[in-house]
Amino acid sequence: MNNSFFLILVFLLSCGDKDNTRFGDAEVVSIYRETLNPIIAEISAIDVALRERAVGSADQATGKNFAKQCLEFDDQLAEISILLYRMEPPSKLRELHYSIRQVVDLRREACKKIAEGWKVEESDSFSKADESYTEAEEMLDKANQLLVSVNIVLINVDEELAHYYSKRNPIS
Repeated sequence: MNNSFFLILVFLLSCGDKDNTRFGDAEVVSIYRETLNPIIAEISAIDVALRERAVGSADQATGKNFAKQCLEFDDQLAEISILLYRMEPPSKLRELHYSIRQVVDLRREACKKIAEGWKVEESDSFSKADESYTEAEEMLDKANQLLVSVNIVLINVDEELAHYYSKRNPIS
């Protein structure tokens, strides 16, 4: 994504002063949602790919497979994290935005724990690596719980915008 696009987005988001929806100015919130959609799609695609690729030939996810895939996806997650930290959300959506950043950060940290666990498992034993795997699983569970909350808020935002625009541009 283009840096100048984000500068324009930040400018537009800072200009909105009409709270014509409960989430802020409809135009600003719409721009934010349009910018956020591909980022969320990429987060979801990484999650699906990670789950699919972590399953090995034995049709079982392993520390080795997860660690390898986590390392491969870390650059993408880092880029997403940078994009999210550069974005300035509408003031009434800051908590939502923070939650999305947390999801990405938790997934990155979980991947690091999985990679650490694999190193221990490879050099020593699964039982000694189990603590890292358990921590990673807890982080992923927390990220997934946050995603549920994020999705609920995003649905509410989308419904609010649809309601606002339907009143503004009624179909004849």
